[in-house]
Amino acid sequence: MTSLGPPLSVEQLENIHTSIVNAMILFGVLGADVETHLEQAFSDDIRLAIQHESQPNNSFQQARRSYVRACYAFFEANNYALKFLSLNFPSNISAEDIFICRETDFDIDESGRCVSRKKNLRFLPNLRFAFSVFTRAFRIEEAPTYGDSGFAALRNCVKVRDRLTHPKRPSDLLVTPPELSEMATAMSWYTDNFSRIVGAGMTILTEFGK
Repeated sequence: MTSLGPPLSVEQLENIHTSIVNAMILFGVLGADVETHLEQAFSDDIRLAIQHESQPNNSFQQARRSYVRACYAFFEANNYALKFLSLNFPSNISAEDIFICRETDFDIDESGRCVSRKKNLRFLPNLRFAFSVFTRAFRIEEAPTYGDSGFAALRNCVKVRDRLTHPKRPSDLLVTPPELSEMATAMSWYTDNFSRIVGAGMTILTEFGK
């Protein structure tokens, strides 16, 4: 394993421990939300679901929309957790990396003073950055692959999320069975890759803290 530097201080270990605990809580709570809405979205009463497929106010469509929203809350929270863990790990990530991890941007106000503001990050670039900065901070050699069907499904589902977030017509609120299945595929891709790299990071952290 590549040496990452001097041993961690007690304060650094406490900060990382707190970050990990918070990330695990978010992962568990939001993951449970996803599972709950998934069960409702894939209801056993298929006949009734198909019968009311075109009605955005039926319980099946409500469950599908809730499932998509729960998935993206899960993604966003865990992307932030990856960046926050990277910030608290003593590594040579760049100043630019740090600003993005903190989701901070800077501008100059009318009096010529530098002011900070929250940076608006696009979902897919932010996701890839979160995985990238974490693997670089923890010196993890393996990284997610973005050329498979799982990531393609995730990319396609962004359009569904955007449509539900900014609906312009009733049909924008409908989530079709293929879109629902694609969302499940995207969720599987994300959790597999997230669990794999975080597991590798925790292994490195255990060795690093000795």
